[in-house]
Amino acid sequence: MLSRFFTTLALSQFFVSKIKILHITPWYPSLNDPIKAIFIQRHIESLAPFAEQHTLHMEWEKQLTANENTDKVTRGNAFTDISNWRWKEWIYYKRLAKKLREMNANEAFTHVNFHIAYPQLVYFNKLKQLLPPKILITEHWSIYHFNFFTTRHPHRLTAMFRHHVPLICVSKALGQSINNFSGQSIAYTVIPNAVDTAIFNFIKKQCGKHFLLAAHWKHPKDAVPVIEACNDLKQKGIDIRLRIAGNGPLLEKMKSLVMQYGLQDAITFLGLLNARQLAAEMNEAAAFIMPSGFETFSVACAEALCCGCPVLADGVGALPELIDNTNGLLRSSNQNWQDVIQQFITSCFDHYLIAQNSQNKYSSEVIGKMYFNFIESI
Repeated sequence: MLSRFFTTLALSQFFVSKIKILHITPWYPSLNDPIKAIFIQRHIESLAPFAEQHTLHMEWEKQLTANENTDKVTRGNAFTDISNWRWKEWIYYKRLAKKLREMNANEAFTHVNFHIAYPQLVYFNKLKQLLPPKILITEHWSIYHFNFFTTRHPHRLTAMFRHHVPLICVSKALGQSINNFSGQSIAYTVIPNAVDTAIFNFIKKQCGKHFLLAAHWKHPKDAVPVIEACNDLKQKGIDIRLRIAGNGPLLEKMKSLVMQYGLQDAITFLGLLNARQLAAEMNEAAAFIMPSGFETFSVACAEALCCGCPVLADGVGALPELIDNTNGLLRSSNQNWQDVIQQFITSCFDHYLIAQNSQNKYSSEVIGKMYFNFIESI
């Protein structure tokens, strides 16, 4: 289970420096999106050859149940009731401060890396005396772009980024979202998410003619426009086949639409796939399609590229940072998906070169070196 990575302190087995890093990660069970844990885990693992590391997982909302041993607790969305934020943040701070004292963190470690600023840095001034001298933030979260899913701007949370703590973002788009959210011009360094290239790599083969989609299907990811494009192309006599992996709240709507259009022979739902199954699908597909209203990075797109699979995606968020005319196509706001798919059919891509170039950008070895160089420079 992914959560097991975070439930205990994890020690890297290999290190070649005197750097000792404490990684602190919050977790939001009520958001029901455990996939984010993978991205943080891969970042931390990429540093394993360079530093001694401990990971401390602090569960947001854990205080909502008296029984800390149960993991079956009904929780609402942490961000819908703004009036409750303050007491939750205070309890989180008190629990984190207690743990830091128990660990003697300010003397036991040379660095502390906060993965995701909220709620960890709300009481930064109080925590600072308990921390080692070198502090950084690694930010992964798109929530700043969506204003914490509230209609009221939580202005006091902008203070999290006023302490001049070195900031890593997984993309320029995320850095800009944080700047827009905080109303400041904050310097940041981009270190992309890492891809497990031992699994996601190019396998010499003959590509199929179908397209692959894979995601947790909820806002802002929506495959309905692609299914509609498939139907429109069918009406024009163009046979397009889709294979769709993943689950999520939009999945039933997608399946109903396939039934409504009579596309059962053209569109196959694969369900949840493990990493090796997904990599095999990426190696067999003509292209990977990512229909999304915003992406902070999109590891799925990076994984597809590392397999040599071209990507068709909406030109939003960080997707233009991953995709150009050498490895895929970006859909502009005035294009529909059938136009993009038809353009792809008449295009030609070097799958092996796509894989090579992408692995040189996103492999754990590359990301680990970037990460370590940044940490050394603090």
